Amino acid sequence: MIFLNKEMILELEGKLGLKFKDKSLIEALTHSSYSNENKSGYKNNERLEYLGDAVLELSMSKYLIDNYNLSEGEMTKKRAELVCEDALVSYANKLELSKYLLLGNGEEQSGGRSRPAIIADAFEAILGASFTSFGFDTTYELFEKIIVPYLSS
Repeated sequence: MIFLNKEMILELEGKLGLKFKDKSLIEALTHSSYSNENKSGYKNNERLEYLGDAVLELSMSKYLIDNYNLSEGEMTKKRAELVCEDALVSYANKLELSKYLLLGNGEEQSGGRSRPAIIADAFEAILGASFTSFGFDTTYELFEKIIVPYLSS
């Protein structure tokens, strides 16, 4: 089992370009298997993932409106393609996100660190944590930094 230390948190914050003052970043990295097995005091990332999913959809919608001249149907299709699980894993891999995840022993042993759904969910949770800590404008800047370089016209 991997434990996050202060250096790891600082490293990830450096990659994100954000300095979290609360525990939301750690919560975003905490899989339910970890919070169920450990009495760490950290909630799991499911609620932040839920919020992050909505923030990601809004951010991608704004990006498409601002950068493409497409119909509503075309934008909907493009947005779905750019926020699917495979795409989220690609964005998360840029951050080496899987190395920061807090997983329970069983999940760790069964290969959870490389499971796309877990990585994608944690990525969305980070967007949710950014939104709760810094608001939409800063989270959109994070979106532009991490996701936009992967988008092609």
